[in-house]
Amino acid sequence: MRKEDLLGKITGSYLSKETDYAILISGEWGIGKTYLLKEKIIPRLKEIKVFDKGEKWRPIYISLSGLKSLDILKELMFSRINVSVEYPKTRMDRELEVLKNTADKNSLLPLISIPRNVIFCFDDLERINPLFLEEALGFINQYIEHYKCKVIFLGDENRLKQDMGKRYSIINEKYIRYTFALDPCLTEILEDKSTGFAQDEKDLLIRRFEQGECGNIRTFLYAIESINSILEELSTPYPVSLEYQELIKKQIINYVAIFSIEYKKGIPFEILLDINFPQRILSFQELGFEVDFSDDSSEVLKGTKQDEEKEKKSSFLQKIQSRYFDNESDSFEPFFSIAEYIRYGNLRKDELLEEVGNIIRSLEKRKGTLEEQFLEKIKNIFNFTDTGYLKEIEDVLAEIDKGEFSLETYLQSYSQLLVLESYNIEGVDINDEIYVRFVKAIEKSFTDGKLLFDSNLDFKYGNLWSSDAEGIQRDKYRKLFDFAQMINYKANSKKENLSIVPLLQLMNDGMNYKQLSVMLVDKRWELTLMEEDAQAIFDTLLKQNAKEINSFRIILGDRYVLREMQTPASYEYPFIRKMIQLIDEFEKDTPKRTISFISILLLRNSLKELVRFYSLYKKES
Repeated sequence: MRKEDLLGKITGSYLSKETDYAILISGEWGIGKTYLLKEKIIPRLKEIKVFDKGEKWRPIYISLSGLKSLDILKELMFSRINVSVEYPKTRMDRELEVLKNTADKNSLLPLISIPRNVIFCFDDLERINPLFLEEALGFINQYIEHYKCKVIFLGDENRLKQDMGKRYSIINEKYIRYTFALDPCLTEILEDKSTGFAQDEKDLLIRRFEQGECGNIRTFLYAIESINSILEELSTPYPVSLEYQELIKKQIINYVAIFSIEYKKGIPFEILLDINFPQRILSFQELGFEVDFSDDSSEVLKGTKQDEEKEKKSSFLQKIQSRYFDNESDSFEPFFSIAEYIRYGNLRKDELLEEVGNIIRSLEKRKGTLEEQFLEKIKNIFNFTDTGYLKEIEDVLAEIDKGEFSLETYLQSYSQLLVLESYNIEGVDINDEIYVRFVKAIEKSFTDGKLLFDSNLDFKYGNLWSSDAEGIQRDKYRKLFDFAQMINYKANSKKENLSIVPLLQLMNDGMNYKQLSVMLVDKRWELTLMEEDAQAIFDTLLKQNAKEINSFRIILGDRYVLREMQTPASYEYPFIRKMIQLIDEFEKDTPKRTISFISILLLRNSLKELVRFYSLYKKES
């Protein structure tokens, strides 16, 4: 049974008969007592008739937090009984009003009567001034006993026991008959407050709060409100594409939950910013991590205040990281804009959009270009289905007919279709008609300027079907390869206009990072960097500042990332080797080191690491 239903049943029973006692809803601070009472129970009570007669119950909510005066308590209670009455302004007027309500000065009944349909709901019982608690309860109890007034207290019974000791047991026995212990039930709150969440997103949020051992409803509601506000900001005017909405939403839920829980616990903001999130979406290179030139070899003095602070911070971080990330396979990405929002309440939308954009750009780059996605469809025989393979092959050919691919894509696609044919799969016949379709597509790509000279075409694709392969398929492949090679030679005459010149122009025009990334990374198969290109590129780099040189180094690293077991580094080794040689000579001839000089050396180090990692020198030999 839901908490609100159980509590509704208990209060309903309490109201169904005359009583001379109060009831207590107990739970620790932030667990949701006030929320449950105001949002769920009070609306129900207002619909219940008093002892099944005409009038309905009238709940009156009063917080006792910090209360230390009987006069204030009386004013809080009586001023709310009939809000339509204009009450006297001065203390003397209030005392005269009290005297008017006195039936008999020797009577033991309270001076002011309470309408029978009133229910007093006193919140924050444990936060009342301890010296005033018994006096306040004694006054309220007059109405409970003599007028059979209904009273519901809300408070933390454990806190009351801790603060008052044995005295609380006496007070509880005297004034309160039943205590309802309220445990946190985040699932019920979530059902009410997160209608836009899918079930797996609700489960994710609940799991993070369970991992954080947080049952505080205020923190939970704050997290839900923050998530909804952030997602609303993202929805307009720059909506996240449908493909990435679910992933981005889960990343935001993860970060808001973890940061809210720990920050509300009192963990310093600066420490939380240093949480080491595992399995980041963004790579080290995308995060802009650089070589650390700082000297960490000096011994740290133990026992100093600075050292103690470091150990304390490290302890906090280790606990947080083990709490949320152990045995988790999910990816986690931090958002500085969200951290600031949780701290200050101000969301910097431009920064949030940039952080989300970085994630999406990383995923797009990892997914590859449209051409790479096309190759992904046909690179494995098991991507085809038993019932639809002929239709799927025709879909592949329809994409080929568009004539928008590189030579290597045509050759790999044709080779894969020949593999299917070699298995004697029914209906698969790579005949002359299909060969002509590939030829026309290659010619169209060349005419449209989409084919660039590839100096390593023979090295990469000349032996896809070796001499010991199936004769028929080998001969068919060689026929198309010979045609492709002829077109490649024609493309060589256009190389200068289609490759190095636009690249140099782009570098001279300010090293626009995004445009360079498109040319060197997204369209890397359309441009082959030759040995003779190295000098021009190096001379152009020497004209740039350190930041621009470093951007070029990062982009070049992205160009040579291994994808689908292929990297341009395998056939651009002459260019890489020449660049290293030029930088070596530059270092010898440059007596003074500048920031730009360091960037040039870092470029050389990155290129040397490529040679070592891919064993390029072995391929050359």
